[in-house]
Amino acid sequence: MAEASQFQTRSPICSMVGHVDHGKSTLLDTIRKTKVAAKEAGGITQAIGASLVPVEVATNICKRVFGKVDKIKCPGILFIDTPGHAAFTNLRTRGGNLADVAVLVVDITEGFMPQTIESIKILKRYKTPFIVAANKLDKIKGYVKKSDSVIKSIDSQSHEVKERITHALYGLVGSIYEEGFNSERFDKVDDYTKQIAIVPTSATRGEGVAELLMLIMGLAQRFLESNLKLHPSNKGRGTVLEVKEEKGLGKTVDVILFDGHLKVGDTIVLGGINGPIITKVKSLLLPAPLSEIRDKKTKFKGVKKVLAAIGVKISAPLLEDAMAGTPLYASDSDPSSVEEAKNQVMKEIKEVFIETEKDGVIIKADSLGSLEALTTLAKEQGIPIRKALVGDITKKDLMEAESVATESPELGVTIGFNVNLKCNPKEFDSKLILSDVIYKIFEEYEAWKKEILERNKREKLEQLPPLGKFLYLPNHTFRQSNPAIIGVEVLAGSLRRDASILRKDGRIFGTIKSIQLEKTSVDSIKKGEKAAVAIEKVICNRQMREGEEYYTAVNEKEFRKFKEVKELLDAEQRGVLRDIASIMRQENAMWGL
Repeated sequence: MAEASQFQTRSPICSMVGHVDHGKSTLLDTIRKTKVAAKEAGGITQAIGASLVPVEVATNICKRVFGKVDKIKCPGILFIDTPGHAAFTNLRTRGGNLADVAVLVVDITEGFMPQTIESIKILKRYKTPFIVAANKLDKIKGYVKKSDSVIKSIDSQSHEVKERITHALYGLVGSIYEEGFNSERFDKVDDYTKQIAIVPTSATRGEGVAELLMLIMGLAQRFLESNLKLHPSNKGRGTVLEVKEEKGLGKTVDVILFDGHLKVGDTIVLGGINGPIITKVKSLLLPAPLSEIRDKKTKFKGVKKVLAAIGVKISAPLLEDAMAGTPLYASDSDPSSVEEAKNQVMKEIKEVFIETEKDGVIIKADSLGSLEALTTLAKEQGIPIRKALVGDITKKDLMEAESVATESPELGVTIGFNVNLKCNPKEFDSKLILSDVIYKIFEEYEAWKKEILERNKREKLEQLPPLGKFLYLPNHTFRQSNPAIIGVEVLAGSLRRDASILRKDGRIFGTIKSIQLEKTSVDSIKKGEKAAVAIEKVICNRQMREGEEYYTAVNEKEFRKFKEVKELLDAEQRGVLRDIASIMRQENAMWGL
């Protein structure tokens, strides 16, 4: 066993989790003095990001509130910024699994939302300790910042404002309790091992940030010190955040190294489109302190070796087919070590993919994590998947979607997240949905699917006979037979030429040959209209009698089709359909109603 002196203390990994748009990225921007959140598509984080906040920066922020800060052992905090939408369950699960500690960001004015609860369940599953940032304090009506200390500022508010803050905070306490945790405002916590600390914050004004950083460092140092021990000889393990083309370097991968070390020349195994990639590290590039690794403006510095936990860019051969979101393992150069790393990578990748079906949508994404999120959301919404792959959209994808559309129009769809088109979509009739915001993809899909299904139902409805109820008007028999000509009034629905007639005893007879409305031949008449109709194969006073009510006939097959499009029928048509069903149920068991 290694001596204690051989160990180093690594930076704790802190995952920022919570509901979309509750301020996770903005809190980090405030700490780093960056503007990453403003650059995100739709203002929403789409992929896991990583940035290291050096301990000197964190302690300087804390000094503004606390004055003196006791010596902190860890070299800094590696923040993981995770997407907040429900679609990113698996990305956040991966983030939660990596994290030593987490900050659950909640809009203090909105309280818990579905993704807040989802985040707590992930943290609970992995037993990840967490702090709640009750963000957007500045949105509390009447609140004014009065001190760098968020507690002093709250205590200085008017009675009404303090009441509003207290009410909001204890709403959170109740919600947290429902998820199985006791909690309290951080300055009133008696035991951090038994209570979740709630820190009121305003990301836009920087309030509560010092208190939040102090808690993260304090909890990590006090309760997680053994977890932060790093032995320099451990082989590196990480997660690929993104695959990028860098000028002068070619394809590179941005990686969160969460365990061990990595150096130039090391053999690494990571996931590729066509299977595991085995290569050697050509160069290691570190983002400048406080820089977000996914920010395009970030500057990098070449180093010979890195230690966890850190975000690092790796340049190496054979990365053209590398997949974002896949695991990365460093190994010794001997075949058995490489094979072991390869098997581990394959095992983790295989867990992402789901069983596909013959008829289903086609999903293409820029990374394994994004693909995982897309397939998870599709599965939750009951959307079958024909194919799910990392990569750009090709002619073959659109051809497959078109073939599916011939049988199931609502499934003849190609979904692309953050990918390029390698063909002309105008050559195909299938639906194409492209976006760099995942939840918008499924909003668009659901709207389009609803439109397609309604259109199909309207087409089915147009092919069905009209639903109508009519009265054989007294003293309106103009001819008894060959054909019978009588006067009728439509009581509900409509009456159309070629319709058969249903009697209340369940008997179906006759066919309407023609309709005369005010001496003009028409194809149909609607409720309230009176007309003369000619009916073939009917003898008045035998099959039909003056003063009696009749219905348009519907056979069993047509009736079941009407049920399929029932929501397109108006209340009156539904009433006629119910009457017809009642007649056939009582008088004609053949329908099995």
